Amino acid sequence: ALAYGSTKETFIRTSYGLTRNESGGNALRAITLLPALTGAWTVLGGGAMLSTSDAFALNKTRYSGLDRVKDDVRVINMSQLALALEDKQEPIKALFVFNSNPAVIAPDSSRVLKGLGREDLFTVVLEHFQTDTADYADYILPATTFLEHDDLYSAYGNFNLQWAKAVLEPYAEAKPNSWVFQDLAKRLDLDNEVLNWSADEIITDLLDTDDALFANINATELKEKGHLKLSVPENYKPFENGSAFPDKKICFSPSPKQLPFKLQTNENYPLRLISPPGKHMVNSSMGNIQSLLDASGGEPQVLINPNDAAKFAITDQSYTNITSAQGSIRRKTLISEQAPQGTVIALGLWWSKLAPDKKGLNELSNETLTDLGGGSTFGNIVVHIEPTHSITL
Repeated sequence: ALAYGSTKETFIRTSYGLTRNESGGNALRAITLLPALTGAWTVLGGGAMLSTSDAFALNKTRYSGLDRVKDDVRVINMSQLALALEDKQEPIKALFVFNSNPAVIAPDSSRVLKGLGREDLFTVVLEHFQTDTADYADYILPATTFLEHDDLYSAYGNFNLQWAKAVLEPYAEAKPNSWVFQDLAKRLDLDNEVLNWSADEIITDLLDTDDALFANINATELKEKGHLKLSVPENYKPFENGSAFPDKKICFSPSPKQLPFKLQTNENYPLRLISPPGKHMVNSSMGNIQSLLDASGGEPQVLINPNDAAKFAITDQSYTNITSAQGSIRRKTLISEQAPQGTVIALGLWWSKLAPDKKGLNELSNETLTDLGGGSTFGNIVVHIEPTHSITL
């Protein structure tokens, strides 16, 4: 802390895992305000960054449909999908899933799966593979991969806008998500012209922005070269002359708070469970690629500190039951100094169907939201662990 506070030439790279707990928003805000105190923003390369995504000020008004949003339309936080699927006053009657695997990634999986299994819920899933969510679909529509359709990509770690041209013909009957939405719009007699736009028309509208960083970006050159860097100044110091607020000040009010976790370890649940990305298995995307599964040990695993292993009679490479207030899972457990004492580390997010008990990690999580932004609290789980005395694989 003393070294950081006395040095201007510093840069802090944060990430999203930091925010996945009850006080994550305030913690991230406190960290990203530090460069304003030390003067790091006045130094080339100094400051802090969570993401560069906001630099891509694409004109998404018409493309996103935000110009037609009605005030009385209900918005559901996906981190509370289980609660939404249980709602009997305003029941969800249809669910359209694309680019996601909520049966695995949404908190409190047992309740989510119960909701997905409702007989009165009509579910359509656009997918490449038979995911855990696809198992609950009334209809599965085959979706193209990123190699089979044109797409525009912004970034969250650099300033390059990318145009990716399809390099393969769609496999069998696979269709891009956009094709499905357009065809559905025709059948519903929707009159929004945007729904009939080609990929070329969409990119032209998205690039119709007055933002200074897009001064030298045009669709023709982007498609020819495949990528273009935003018009970032040569010696870019984003807040050298103040913030984007009218008064140019960096706002410290309200000041970040040190919020204690409401969910604390206790006699029944004495360990904290965290779930960082694994070396090969990061999240549920590509969760059925055999080479990645093999490189990750062939099945989901957790790490436990040697002192905790001795305390709870856990042996290396054995199976354990891990229990929270929401549910219980069975996992192969490795004893490792990499796990801090008092912590169990689950490596990556595996598909439920690939676990020895066919249960996903989010059987253990809850729907509590973060202090800022309404995010999920995956890093907030408290658990009990014990040996599994018998197992059938």
